[in-house]
Amino acid sequence: MVFKSTARTWRVRFAGWVAVACLLVPCGGTAWGEWEQVYELTADDAANGDYFGGSVYVSGSTIVVGAFKDDDSGTSSGSAYVFDASTGEQLHKLTATDAAAGDQFGYSVAVSGDTAVVGAFLDDDAGAAYVFDPITGQQLHKLTAADAAAGDHFGYSVSVNGYIVVVGAWLDDETGSAYVFDAITGQQIHKLTAADAAAGDQFGYSVSVSGNTVVAGAHGNDDAGSNSGSVYLFDAATGQPLRKLVASDAGDGDYFGLSVSMSGTLIAIGAPGNNDAGGNSGSAYLFDATTGQQLHKFTATDATGGDEFGHSVSISGNTVVAGAFQDDDRGSAYVFDATTGLQLYKLTSDDASEEDFFGVSVSVSAGNIVAGAPYDDTAGPGSGSAYLFRETVPCPADLNGDDKVNIDDLFLVLGAWGACDDCPEDLNDDGVVDIDDIFEVLDWWGPCP
Repeated sequence: MVFKSTARTWRVRFAGWVAVACLLVPCGGTAWGEWEQVYELTADDAANGDYFGGSVYVSGSTIVVGAFKDDDSGTSSGSAYVFDASTGEQLHKLTATDAAAGDQFGYSVAVSGDTAVVGAFLDDDAGAAYVFDPITGQQLHKLTAADAAAGDHFGYSVSVNGYIVVVGAWLDDETGSAYVFDAITGQQIHKLTAADAAAGDQFGYSVSVSGNTVVAGAHGNDDAGSNSGSVYLFDAATGQPLRKLVASDAGDGDYFGLSVSMSGTLIAIGAPGNNDAGGNSGSAYLFDATTGQQLHKFTATDATGGDEFGHSVSISGNTVVAGAFQDDDRGSAYVFDATTGLQLYKLTSDDASEEDFFGVSVSVSAGNIVAGAPYDDTAGPGSGSAYLFRETVPCPADLNGDDKVNIDDLFLVLGAWGACDDCPEDLNDDGVVDIDDIFEVLDWWGPCP
């Protein structure tokens, strides 16, 4: 069953739900709804051992899911799939025009607007990334490093925002690097490296870009102990370094920076080796990219050793998601409020079974969360699946969180007028703020439930 976040029929039900929820969890200005699993996504040609869901990304109404062990063009050549988040329908299967066995195309995926990027870190031994149009499924560019060398693992991580593409190569020169490309031309713009690079840092193992800021994780950095980890920020336009982030309680084996995600000026960073609740229970952190200030440390309320919470992280607007793929031997994902740091929900699949690795990959955008479970056996052992959760918000048009929809919210819509990527003013999630979103505001006019 699909739940529409703007449906009037939910208002009475959630008025009571929110009242009860606020007795259990402190509520801020925003009226939170609840997350419901609406689809289990599988490939229409799913096969044993594809590991579909090893990577996931959602932006607006577009979902991309990687299946890096798919064998269409030879053993482990890999593929990726495009889905419509509104309907759960598979739209395209993406493969490289020069696909070959062992490429592991789909190990990393990202999408922003009309640009999708898929990494193939073993292509030609050095690695590559491919740019696609997710609307048509057409391959636009193949990206490779200007100084490519065997074993670089270029394409192990990818990110895209607008027309800026970032590709990580965590084994380049034994320290790691990341590359910035123009998605329109396919041209390399910058190569990014840490000023204090050292062998084994694994810089570029994770990457993210938002606006004009690039984030690269180096979870093998030893500044605060062996493999304590760090994260670096760069200016995407100039390639100049901005700052280095470390956790306030950094320690040995935290692997801070193994996962990173940026939205606006906020950066979510995973540290799955953190031992607060036992060995590798894991944690995640929220930083302000502008000031470098640590804002919150996230841990699961039911954390236990071995969960590896923070192996994957994603942030969009005020929502942070952290995956814990070893939790309860099945995997889970946790949703947090970026403003308060409070845990709001724990997500699990409705058909969870042992060793599904649910949450090994997560992504959030515009009221949708996707979590990958590459070891799920729905279509055969290791065929994999991904789960789409949708937030049913009691009052989605209350953009400023003051518990009423009025002229202030209308002005926020007018101020964001035009094309947008994952912006809260796009109330109907069609990628543009226009007259339809004004009608959404008018439909919700008045006090929130």
